[in-house]
Amino acid sequence: MLPKQDKPACEIHKTRELYWERDMVSHSRFINQTTSLFEEKYVEERVCPVCESNNSRFLFIKTGGIHVQCKSCEMIYLNPVFTDESLTTFYQENHTGQSEMVDDDLEFYSAIYSKGLDLVRKSNPTIKNILDYGCSGGFFLDVASNTGIDNCFGMELNKIEADISKAKGYTIHNGLLQDNPFTDEFDLITLWDVFEHIKDGKSYLNAFREILSDNGLVFLQVPNAMSLAARIMQEHCNVYDGLEHVNLYSPQTLKLIAEKSGFKVVGMQTVIPEMNVLNNYLNYENGYTGSREATNNLLGLISENDLHKHLLGYKIQVVLQKI
Repeated sequence: MLPKQDKPACEIHKTRELYWERDMVSHSRFINQTTSLFEEKYVEERVCPVCESNNSRFLFIKTGGIHVQCKSCEMIYLNPVFTDESLTTFYQENHTGQSEMVDDDLEFYSAIYSKGLDLVRKSNPTIKNILDYGCSGGFFLDVASNTGIDNCFGMELNKIEADISKAKGYTIHNGLLQDNPFTDEFDLITLWDVFEHIKDGKSYLNAFREILSDNGLVFLQVPNAMSLAARIMQEHCNVYDGLEHVNLYSPQTLKLIAEKSGFKVVGMQTVIPEMNVLNNYLNYENGYTGSREATNNLLGLISENDLHKHLLGYKIQVVLQKI
């Protein structure tokens, strides 16, 4: 169970909405005001990033991005998608909203990080070193270090956030995986709300295999495209942002991409039920800033425990082991 928030849920989401609005300002620089889509010079067409099928169906457009679903494996992804060069430029120049948002609500995020570490330790209770890919301001590394993991490393593309992590004493590479300067083999590689930003997840998982120790683990936390919130709210759900969340995974597609990359799933759970958001939305209010009181059930019908039992939470935490 995650800690109860001190502020009402609507107040928390109003703060987060400010970060969302900053994201949209960043996104709008790339949008053609006539078509309301991203300028063609920034994007490229692609096949399904999991099964490589080119047979998809249109779902919806949101903030310049076209969301489609693969007819073969049901993966949801952006097509067209930003080119590698455009994405790299975007992240290098982007604001530090992620680290600010975590810092504003540190108790909640620390609890999420701890749940993920607990899931990892069911498969390996003696993790000795960690690489956090996309480490932002080093907040997960703080939690890991406080639980006795001494060797904490990170990679972060945003220079300001990389510097925040470095100032805490961690060894941080401000760059991409392709330029990996570390000679260590890692027991655990973590990606907290990062994997959905990576266009070619299979190539990254294959690269992670090369720098993992024997029986090394990869931990991913990603938005759940098959969460109850995403299914009900669809384009009104914040898992869909049009630009940054290029791949929207489900439990099924995570298992599939793991198998295709030489991994097996050894642990999976969902977190963040979003009951308050859904109760607002189903009451014809704004899901994130509506006035409904926070509850642990949906319309008195579905409990948090039932929701997570069926992997319907807002985000998925999954542990992969190389084989």
